[in-house]
Amino acid sequence: MFGATFNFVALVAIFVLCSSTASKAIDLYVSTTGNDTNPGTLSQPFLTIPHGITQLAPGTTLWILPGTYFYPQELAIGVAGTSTAPITISGMPNQPRPIIDGRLLPFGGAHGSLLAIIAPYVNVQRLSLRNAPWPGHCLALDYAAYADISENEMTGCGVNGLWMGNGTSVAIHDNWIHHNDVINQYRNASNWGQGLGIDNCLGCVLERNLIEENYGEGLTVHKVYQWQHGCIVQANTLLDNWSVGLYLIHASNTLVQRNFVRLVNAGFFRSGYPATGLSITDETQANVTSIRSTNNTWVNNIVVGASSGWYGGAFTSDASLALGPSHAQVYYNTFSESVLTGVTIQQAPLNGEAGNIFSSNFFSMTPTAGTFTYINSSNNYVPKAGVIEFHYNAFWNSSATKLGVIGDYVVTDNPMLLALNGEESLDFFPQANSSLLGSGDPSTAPSDDFFGQQIG
Repeated sequence: MFGATFNFVALVAIFVLCSSTASKAIDLYVSTTGNDTNPGTLSQPFLTIPHGITQLAPGTTLWILPGTYFYPQELAIGVAGTSTAPITISGMPNQPRPIIDGRLLPFGGAHGSLLAIIAPYVNVQRLSLRNAPWPGHCLALDYAAYADISENEMTGCGVNGLWMGNGTSVAIHDNWIHHNDVINQYRNASNWGQGLGIDNCLGCVLERNLIEENYGEGLTVHKVYQWQHGCIVQANTLLDNWSVGLYLIHASNTLVQRNFVRLVNAGFFRSGYPATGLSITDETQANVTSIRSTNNTWVNNIVVGASSGWYGGAFTSDASLALGPSHAQVYYNTFSESVLTGVTIQQAPLNGEAGNIFSSNFFSMTPTAGTFTYINSSNNYVPKAGVIEFHYNAFWNSSATKLGVIGDYVVTDNPMLLALNGEESLDFFPQANSSLLGSGDPSTAPSDDFFGQQIG
């Protein structure tokens, strides 16, 4: 994973810090045919986004009209809105997204992103952010809070499509994030970023984003220095990202639900294999209790074609110090057509795994694979109560090989899904005669289904 540290050294004059108490709502406009001597109205818009940013105050919406905008410097917004008068930078409703293109930014320069938000109560909506060269992100949020980031496109950027550090109550939803982390486009970089990468966030919601064909991890939630709690990652679609589909690192108290992960495009395979599906690891400081991976829940997710459907591990200089996952709750997920394993846990049990439960999940393997579980370098790990438990899981491989089928109340019949190899979530419902129906543990059953519809 690329260490996505945001660099503010080269912020230009458009970075304006102020403490205005103004709260009157005002609309300002920018157009490729405007003039910065204009008053910024719809009929007389500004010409440049940098000039428009200098006019921001609480309650302002800066509307960017359709067109393509090029600037040789990053755009940074440091003016804070308020809870009753947020600041918004947005494309126009029901019109093509305006394109903010970073190709004039210097490659390898000190800039941190194409667009940077470094203040609370600032929304970003309906923009197309493209082509920030390495080490830039399309959109960076640092110490952002109470913000709405929605309906944007982010593509072609050197590192992340969207990176956020140290956020609070930020909603990131309905964005299209694709073909970023181009530093690794030839799959030979020593470090890489993510389509959507979060470093520390309290109470953030990542929802209904389409994250596809990024040359690094798809979506990552990362806890650094004890600051990450209570995030929700739900209803995102992650298609053919390299390395990992949906990744938690040192995360705690994160709910991962109703996400669809598909990993079938060989152009995004790593070392000949697709990415792992749902993953959690300790990458650094794995023996530090305060930042260990703990109290995370995965429920109602669908993963297709992963190397390992669910993966837990540790990547540290001394893996023997790894604490391992704690209180991982993995319920009612579908892991279809995994090519290596259904579940892999790299370091277990070592220094503190506890309360990890895999219940009522469905795993199917490709015909050449057959390992349901691969734990502590073994296909026949014996579950240990209170440490790593398996209950009511279903396993299917059309070949005769069934290695590592463990736990109690195991179902090993043909699941009779509508389309086992389907690429759409609608294909994964069991037919009326499927042995999966009624085979799960009702004590861990979710209250709603994959589509968020209440059950019963």
